Amino acid sequence: MALIESLQKHENNDYEFFVICVDEYTRLLLNRLNYRNVRIIPLHDVERGNPPLNQAKRNRNLVEYYWSLKAALALYIIERHPRIDFLTYFDADLFFYSKPQPIFEEMADHSVLIHGHRFAPEQEALEKYGRYNAGFFSVRNDTHGLAALKWWRDRCLQWCYARLEDGKYGDQLYLDSFPKKLKGVGELEHIGAGVAPWNHFQYTYSRDAAGNAYVNGVPLVFYHFHSLTFVEPEIIIPSKYLSNPLSYHILNHCFVPYVDQLHQSIKQVRQLVPDFKFGMFNSQILTEKHTFIARQSQFERIKSSNLPQDFSRLNGTWDCYGSYQLKDSTQLNRHASYNSSGTEIPHDSNNNSSEDALSYAKSEYTMGNKETAISLLKKFTEKWPDNYLMDMTLGEMLWLEGEQKAGIDCLLRAYDHKPDDHHVAAKLFNMLIQTEQV
Repeated sequence: MALIESLQKHENNDYEFFVICVDEYTRLLLNRLNYRNVRIIPLHDVERGNPPLNQAKRNRNLVEYYWSLKAALALYIIERHPRIDFLTYFDADLFFYSKPQPIFEEMADHSVLIHGHRFAPEQEALEKYGRYNAGFFSVRNDTHGLAALKWWRDRCLQWCYARLEDGKYGDQLYLDSFPKKLKGVGELEHIGAGVAPWNHFQYTYSRDAAGNAYVNGVPLVFYHFHSLTFVEPEIIIPSKYLSNPLSYHILNHCFVPYVDQLHQSIKQVRQLVPDFKFGMFNSQILTEKHTFIARQSQFERIKSSNLPQDFSRLNGTWDCYGSYQLKDSTQLNRHASYNSSGTEIPHDSNNNSSEDALSYAKSEYTMGNKETAISLLKKFTEKWPDNYLMDMTLGEMLWLEGEQKAGIDCLLRAYDHKPDDHHVAAKLFNMLIQTEQV
């Protein structure tokens, strides 16, 4: 549901979205939700009259069987809808932050498009399970595209198990052979498509004034949430695998928008099924080693449990409880003190640079935590009184929040420290002019 909602938000062109429902409960729910552009296909329709598929279903476990299906499903859809130019597969735990157009643009000269894991240096050992990720692929309805699907389908139906064996692993290691064995295969290059726990820590994240997310300066297209796990509906483990590092920027720019949408989806489902709870209660998974996030309504309850994780505010809705899994070299030390209501008690951060401090305050302001950002900058200008950028940034924030005199005073201090910086002079001039006009 979150994937569907994110595509509807960002894709303005006409498209059809096929959902293969592997159980009847999902099919019934989606029928009642009645999303536009969505076509529902029950799995038993695909299995009917397909002996190789049914044989595979009998000789592997359920997850392995699901892995076996992707190429077979793509062929099933194309054969029944021959007007399709190209078809793109997405795992259900993907989420879009911007238009998928960069994917389609890269597909232009290819019959098949696959994407690499792009493992971070700390996780390169995982490449033994496959250079490419099977959670996304695009295939064109042409000779080379159909040949690739048939080759992959036949091998997955023959062998698709959750173990390394003779150069195979599930449906995924077969993809390593695509560029060598098949024609018309391309690799997705856009860095913002395919961000995931196995590669995300090597990138930098930002957000513009309109709230659009960027990774390494380019639009974040989609993130793959392969290990996000509910403890309860309002307590979530971003990655259940402890080897996946996290940061505050990753949590704010990638995870918060997704879990916000998950909560909207839960509300939608519970309007139809008030006691719906499938997959949302897994308290046994949470350990002292996990970083987790929780809605602020859970603060008192979590505090009373005396968990060892370090508490911090993420935004106006979500809190973070960090373990060693949370590593962040670009942010301020967040091991702050908090009063009983969860409000941060400021303290000195002597081990952090003024650049880090300024960057952190700006990110808080961008995320909508404006009072926090202004409060931090007031403290930082006392700690670094000669840093004119601190005064200039604080002045801009105060001005935008309606405190014109205080904003001008900050710009005057910045100008006194750096009269030759034309940016400071221009901002101060504009403020003074607008004040005169008022």
